[in-house]
Amino acid sequence: MTAVYDVLHRWRQPVVFLDQRDVGDMEVEWCVGARIRGTIRTRNQGVELKNVSAVYQRPYDSRRLPLVAHAGPGSDIWKHALAVEEILTSWLEMTPALVVNRPEAMATNSSKPYQATLIKSCGFDIPATLITTDPGVVLEFWRQHGTLIYKSVSDIRSIVSRLSAEQEARLEKVVYCPTQFQQYIPGDDYRVHVVDGKVFACQIVSEVDDYRYASRNGNAPGSRRVTCLRKSPGAAVSLHRR
Repeated sequence: MTAVYDVLHRWRQPVVFLDQRDVGDMEVEWCVGARIRGTIRTRNQGVELKNVSAVYQRPYDSRRLPLVAHAGPGSDIWKHALAVEEILTSWLEMTPALVVNRPEAMATNSSKPYQATLIKSCGFDIPATLITTDPGVVLEFWRQHGTLIYKSVSDIRSIVSRLSAEQEARLEKVVYCPTQFQQYIPGDDYRVHVVDGKVFACQIVSEVDDYRYASRNGNAPGSRRVTCLRKSPGAAVSLHRR
């Protein structure tokens, strides 16, 4: 988010940063007709929605904002924050401005199993996967595939970890929450983004199971830029190191 803001500032583009932590002082008015009109106001600034040409959005769950979480469910600030979130989400779906990315396009992030299905439909291989609340089924899947990793099923971020012998005693807790287990695939990770039809990739080299949290173990993941070539729409992406 900071990098995008800095680039736009260097290019002398008119840019406004809305900080969700200011939600207590945020007001949104809008009207939907032949055109979408309205205003977003905070303590220090106001934005006319008709003047917005592009939006880069990276929202948090409003309920997790310190101000809202401290006030608690049912409080006035809780209700206000959720109302602001709902209005802005609706506006992001309907505005003619360029939105990166619209909520509808990001909705698949809410289900890892659905994501995997989409990935497979594009021609990519996916690891053997099990979603279950049965510890016995997990043990059988473990014996079948050797090394496993486990993660949450929803869009709630979890630290991906390998299933170890020390954790076997905890498998009984699976009965309380559906959990996703997958065959562990050794090797480097690739993170690929698509922007306006162009493909950008980065090879990530890390010794930990989840490179996003490598710093917690005193490690820093290394990365390399990768040239990506898309052969045709829907085809698998070819990766070439640079």
